[in-house]
Amino acid sequence: MDRNQLLAFERIVREGGVNRAARALGVSQATISGRIGALEATIGGALFARGGHRAILTAQGDAFLPYARRALMILDEGIEAARQAHSGGRGSVTVGAVESIVDGFLLPAIARFRRDHPAVALSIRTGHTPQIIQELLDGIVRLGLVTWQYTAGTRDLEVLARFHEPLVAVVAPGHPLTAHTSVSFEQVVAEGAPYHETVWGTAEDARLVRGTERGWREREFPHGLMQRLILGGVGAGFLPAPLVREDVASGRLIALPLRDAARLTRDLALVRAEAGRLPSQR
Repeated sequence: MDRNQLLAFERIVREGGVNRAARALGVSQATISGRIGALEATIGGALFARGGHRAILTAQGDAFLPYARRALMILDEGIEAARQAHSGGRGSVTVGAVESIVDGFLLPAIARFRRDHPAVALSIRTGHTPQIIQELLDGIVRLGLVTWQYTAGTRDLEVLARFHEPLVAVVAPGHPLTAHTSVSFEQVVAEGAPYHETVWGTAEDARLVRGTERGWREREFPHGLMQRLILGGVGAGFLPAPLVREDVASGRLIALPLRDAARLTRDLALVRAEAGRLPSQR
C-alpha cells in the first residue's frame, strides 16, 4: 500500500468516477485502475461496486475511506515537516549559554528567533562555560554562547562568531559614588561598600580587582545575585550593559561614568563542536 494508491482511492470517491479522477490526477485511467486493484488486493476485498457510471463504495470501501483520508493527511503533514526541517522552518535547536548571557545579551535574539520560527522547538541550557563546552563535545547541545577565553586552545571546537558585550559600573540611587561626576576603577573597587567581584574572562579582570585584599578567583558573585543586591542598595559592581539596560533606563540603577577606561567589554564566542567530533546519534 502506498500514497499513490490511497490518493487514487480518495480521488475516485471525491470525483465520483475513475475517468474524472484520472484527469484530476493527470494520469491514465489504466493507471488509476491498476492502483485500485493493488489496493483491493492488500485489503482483501472490493472497494467499489462494479457496474454503473458512478463509483459506489462497498461496505469495505466505506469503512476504509476515513482511514485512507487520515493517512493521506498525516503523510502530507510529514512531507511538509521534512521540508520545513530541511529549510530551517521546523525542527529543534538546543543551545547552551552562560546564564548572564541568556538574561541580557541573548534575550533579544531568543525573542526574535521564537517570533520568526514558531515551529522550531528551542531549548536553552545554562551553566558555566567549561560545562557548556563539555556538553557541546558530548553532543548534548549543538550551539554554545560562552566567554571567549575558554575557547583558546580547546580542541574539536569551532568558533562561529565573536562578540563584545559592554560592561558598566552600576550602583543604586543614593549610593555615595553617585556624588562624583566621574569615577575611576579604583574608586568603584575601594568605595563600592562593598564591591562585588566577578570574573569576566578578559584582560580587564586584573584592573577590576586592583586594590582588593584577595584575588578575584576567591570572591566571585553570580551575576544575577549581584544585580539583585545592587538593586537592593547593597554595594557596586560591573555588569553587562544588556542585563541592566532596563534598570538604568528606569532609574532603578545608576551607571557610573568611568574617567580612566576605554570601552569596557567582555568577549563572547558562539561555538559548536566540529562535525567529526559530534556523536553519530543523539
